[in-house]
Amino acid sequence: MRTNGAKMGQTGGESRATAGETAGFVANRTGDGGNLALEAARVLAQVQRERKAGWQWPLFVVGLLLLPVIFGGWLAYAAVSDPGFTPEKDYYKKALNWDEHSLQLAKNRALGWKVAATPMPIEHGPWTLQLHDAKGVPVQGAQLSGRIGHLTSGLQMGAVEGKEVAPGTYQLAWAAQKPGIHDVALQFKRGTDTFTWQEHVEALR
Repeated sequence: MRTNGAKMGQTGGESRATAGETAGFVANRTGDGGNLALEAARVLAQVQRERKAGWQWPLFVVGLLLLPVIFGGWLAYAAVSDPGFTPEKDYYKKALNWDEHSLQLAKNRALGWKVAATPMPIEHGPWTLQLHDAKGVPVQGAQLSGRIGHLTSGLQMGAVEGKEVAPGTYQLAWAAQKPGIHDVALQFKRGTDTFTWQEHVEALR
C-alpha cells in the first residue's frame, strides 16, 4: 500500500510539473504573440507616417510636367487675343506684288516729291500735309487717298481721302482715335504721275 501511495504521489507531482511547464510555455507563446502584434503595429504606423510625409512629391513632379503645357497655352491665348499680334493685312498679296512695289519706289525716287506733315491730330481733325517737288515747288492738283491704322493695337487700316485746300497743301478729314504709332500709306496721283508715301507716324497728346 505504501508503495502504491508513493507511486501515486510521484505521479501527481509529475502531473503538476507537466501542467506548470505547459502553462509557462503557453504564457511565453502568448507573450511572443503580443510582442509580434506590437511590432507589426509599430511598423504599420511608421509606413503610414512615411506615406503622409511624402505625399507632396508626386504632385510636385506632376506640376513640373504640366508647367510647359500651361505656359504654351498662355502663349497661344496671348497670340490670338492680343491685337498687337495681328499679322500684316494682305501680306501674301504684297509679297506677290513685290516687283510692282519696287517699281513704284523707283518712280517715287524719279519724281523726287516730298511730303511734310503736321503733327497727327487725335480725336479732332483734319490732318494737314504739304507736297513739294525736288525743287521745293508745291505740287498742285493731285488726288489724295490711302489707308491709316494704329500699328500696335491691330486695328484694321481704314480708307482715307483728302483734298487740296491751298497750292501743295492737302488735308485729310481724319484724326487718330488713340495715341501711338500709326501705319500711314498715302497715294498722290496727278495725271500719269503717282507718288506713294508710307511712313510710321506717332500721334501724341
